[in-house]
Amino acid sequence: MSSGKTTINLEGICDPRFRKVESAFRRNFADEWENEGAAFAVYYKGELVVDLYGGYADSSCQRFWRYDTMSTLFSATKALCAMCFAKLIDEGDADYDDLVSKWWPEFGVNGKETITIGMVLTHTAGLVHFDEELKLEHLSSPTKMAKLIESMRPVHTPGVCSAYQAITFGWILDQIMMRADPQKRTISQYFIDEFSSKYDLDLHIGLAKEDVYRVTRLKNFSILDSVKETCFDLRLPVIGFYYFNPCGYFYKIRKDLRCAGKDFTMFNNPELAMLEMPAVNGVGTARSLARALHVFCEPEFVSQKLLNRITHPEVTQFDHTIGETLSKSCGFMNTKSPEGKWIFGHMGVGGQNVKVDVGNGVSFAYLTNGMKAAVGDHVRSFRRLQNSVYRALDEIRAGEEKKIPIS
Repeated sequence: MSSGKTTINLEGICDPRFRKVESAFRRNFADEWENEGAAFAVYYKGELVVDLYGGYADSSCQRFWRYDTMSTLFSATKALCAMCFAKLIDEGDADYDDLVSKWWPEFGVNGKETITIGMVLTHTAGLVHFDEELKLEHLSSPTKMAKLIESMRPVHTPGVCSAYQAITFGWILDQIMMRADPQKRTISQYFIDEFSSKYDLDLHIGLAKEDVYRVTRLKNFSILDSVKETCFDLRLPVIGFYYFNPCGYFYKIRKDLRCAGKDFTMFNNPELAMLEMPAVNGVGTARSLARALHVFCEPEFVSQKLLNRITHPEVTQFDHTIGETLSKSCGFMNTKSPEGKWIFGHMGVGGQNVKVDVGNGVSFAYLTNGMKAAVGDHVRSFRRLQNSVYRALDEIRAGEEKKIPIS
């Protein structure tokens, strides 16, 4: 599959039932909603039905996005963290209601005494940013990171409101995992052992040195891009205010990572990408990301009881970091599908997204290295693709109904 434009390379496979998705993917490039590269994959009832990728992995050297190209997941990595904790808890090794201090006594100081694992996962713990300057040595040393977290104070009373813990989320959970897991594994190693190695998933929390050549190069959006996206979704200025407000939480979160870089293109640095930062620096293919959520919902991984809990929000509150109401459950983000039903997954900055709809037996993932100003369902390129998936499902159901014999 190739584009008519010589400057754009579009490849992959698409089940005829999902041709609307291929059309939407092409339109994203034709309409210049994709200025770099992107990949989109769909699993339906256990089968890979859409695996599309195109554009540039690195436009500065005309390197195309290929079958084995990986891209940065950003906060879609949090879905992998949530999967690991769901399995850990479903197997009885910990509980969402456990105090963090049960597993990590040194944590239970400075107002953190009542914080539970569930509060960390649903972003209600109040541990939004660090109280002291984060240094590069903290990023590479679990021991130093633990000490830094132990000294933190919640920015609000734990459990009473919601404030997205963009980067602290992963480091706190990693410390809990290393204490609660009987094998004392990191989240990265737990994911390798329990998920990626069993299903040959090209997903990694922390980039392997030998895979550096396969990763896309991230490129920031331009001011013109942000204006165009705002015209498409007028809620973006409010979210932008919360992101750039020097008195807001997100400004302080961005300040935490100032030691590594000034913007999200800092993850183009292989030395940073190779660190284990479980909230933000997963890398992989859209194909494997979609499959990960698909296999996660199989009975051998989590019980139906827990899956039901994850599918429906535990917390629906205004998020004081992001600037809008968000729904969350057990580490995942919950959203309404175009059909108006609850589904779950996780968004990532710049447009990254992964979702699974248990009722329809479908999961889908979107990755892009051309960073978008919007996030989540506000991202127009992702929203177009998501809508096309559900239009395809409508046609499939309509076709199945026509085959029902008249009694």
